[in-house]
Amino acid sequence: MSLTAYDLTRGRPACTCMVLARDNIETIRRALDSAIGSGCFDEILVLMDVRSIDGTGRVIYEYKQSGAPISIIPYKWSDPPQFDAARNYQMLFVRTLYAFWLDGDEEIVDPAAIRRMLDMADGQAFWMTVRSPLAYGGIFDMYQPRLFPMRPGVVFECPAFERIDWSLSRQGVPFVRTNTVPILHHGYKDRAVVRLKNKRNMASLREGLPGYRGGVSQLTHMQKQYNALRG
Repeated sequence: MSLTAYDLTRGRPACTCMVLARDNIETIRRALDSAIGSGCFDEILVLMDVRSIDGTGRVIYEYKQSGAPISIIPYKWSDPPQFDAARNYQMLFVRTLYAFWLDGDEEIVDPAAIRRMLDMADGQAFWMTVRSPLAYGGIFDMYQPRLFPMRPGVVFECPAFERIDWSLSRQGVPFVRTNTVPILHHGYKDRAVVRLKNKRNMASLREGLPGYRGGVSQLTHMQKQYNALRG
């Protein structure tokens, strides 16, 4: 597909949806269906872990072969995984003015809100709520800039609970803070999975701490979040 920087037919910037996929067989169809069906994106760029063993890769290739606007980037995750490095590698393949990031265990539930943001997009980054149903019946909300302009110097930082807002601020990108909840995250419904994620993400952060600016504060922040998730 030949992508253009600006979609004149819709009067808004062209946008790529960046999806991370690693052993997401239970959720990847829901994520891809929501991205494809949203009507928001000119391309869906899937960073596919080549070591996935649960069939996630097969599902993604099936979507691509069916004609869905999907491009697949094979990627070998580090151990422990460094999410900022993975997302920054993925961004090297984005050819549009805007990008939106989505995990393989998430889905878009309010595409109209994202379309409204794109309709008004003119160099801003848009904060939105990512809502996570929890195993004990509660709700955990994260507020993140998920839709952002592609500019030199804009990168993800922090090996786990990665942040893009720091670099957006340094590059002078203005923020629009919305009250929308367009994304539903399904990764915290199982307490055992939450414990495994906590252990993995702590290892990822500690691996990157020696040369990482702000690492101690991010480590403390992440532990507080996981304390809330346990219920």
